[in-house]
Amino acid sequence: LDDDQLALIRPGEEAGESNGQALVFGLGTGFNGCLVKTVDGQETIVEAELGHASLPAQIHLELEKKIGGEVARFPTVEHLFSGRGFENLYQALGGKERAGEEIVDLSAKGEALAARTVQLMAHALGLLARQMVFQFLPLDGIYIAGSVSRAVLETPAREAFLNAMAFEGQFDELVARVPVRLITDDAAALTGMARLGLAIS
Repeated sequence: LDDDQLALIRPGEEAGESNGQALVFGLGTGFNGCLVKTVDGQETIVEAELGHASLPAQIHLELEKKIGGEVARFPTVEHLFSGRGFENLYQALGGKERAGEEIVDLSAKGEALAARTVQLMAHALGLLARQMVFQFLPLDGIYIAGSVSRAVLETPAREAFLNAMAFEGQFDELVARVPVRLITDDAAALTGMARLGLAIS
């Protein structure tokens, strides 16, 4: 991807050598991600179905503090980190049924419940990114895609994401090494398909 298709969310602190590993994950209609391993200039994509994994315990506990028994709405990663998950989070906090775009617009206008929803989603997303550092060691960076991630991380709630990812805990220096970028181009996947087509033609 070109620089105009990416936004740097946070730089990584340079320490040690690259391990040739990056992680891409996306929040949109659903959720998924994949590890990209580069060896001698050749990339290998590791398939996964991360969205169907159980919601990490730390995120579950954080949600339980905010919404109590409503946390049962979110048994898997995708149940929270997706368009429908974002809308369900708003309802779990006490709101009526609304589209995600409307929740983001209301947040920008200062509506308290919508703003809480965006902040909580950003916080949870930061915790998820931190977990994925340990699960995949993406020292070459995390790349976050999808309409939901852009809706959250292109707002002041980005600070909640950064704080959650960098909270003090074990192996902070490892987390600090990982840069995070937001894929801002909704058609970025087409760039990848074009590249693949050129490579095999």
